[in-house]
Amino acid sequence: MSDWSFQLPLFLQTFTCFRVITMDMRNHCASRYRGKSNEDGSTNDTSKDVAIKTLSEDAPANLSHIGIGHNNKAIVIGHSVGGVVAVELAHAHPSLVGGLVLLDPAYLAPTEGFIQLTQQLRDDYTVAIAAFFDAVYSPDTPEHIKTWHKLRAWGADRSSTIGAVEELAKYIGPSGVECAKRTRTNVPRLVGNSMPQFLKVEREAGVDDVRDSLVALEGGHWMMKVRPDALNTLLENWLDENSFLS
Repeated sequence: MSDWSFQLPLFLQTFTCFRVITMDMRNHCASRYRGKSNEDGSTNDTSKDVAIKTLSEDAPANLSHIGIGHNNKAIVIGHSVGGVVAVELAHAHPSLVGGLVLLDPAYLAPTEGFIQLTQQLRDDYTVAIAAFFDAVYSPDTPEHIKTWHKLRAWGADRSSTIGAVEELAKYIGPSGVECAKRTRTNVPRLVGNSMPQFLKVEREAGVDDVRDSLVALEGGHWMMKVRPDALNTLLENWLDENSFLS
């Protein structure tokens, strides 16, 4: 199962004008990045480098390779940490990105929470993972989704997981508002959050009434699996309103 299993049919079957790419970030899910090989056979082992800017720089090569550019920009969808990576990608490579869909982007949550989570993961990884997931599920989240998430996280490279959370806190800094301001881009954005109070960060950072759409979402942190029909309708309407389907 992919995090986007319920959205892929929408794009692949309904919107055949799109080419769809789902990319696991390095050392996330099935991606096991082991560094680059040198001519002498040695390896630059950067597999543990999970800084947000590093993760965001893994995408441009893939996008450029398939012809994404000024006249054929990508619509980038990011969830949680992926939402932060998406805004950094759009900020650093504006020629590649034509629109952003950000679902529960992590920069909207208080940085202190990620600092605490980093320490909790170091103290007892298994317990901390379970507690984190339980805290962000909605009451109607199916049990099989909960089990799948926890098993996937428990089986991940622990140092990479802890490092990613730690680097996320560093990237956001003391203020999510300032993070949102410094990464703001001039492209249409759909920002959805399962905790509506966090949307105030976006509002304080400044919202463009023409380009930006802010929406409170139901279904918990994994709304794409728990409430897929509602999210798909939202995506379809946003794409149409911003002329991405024409």
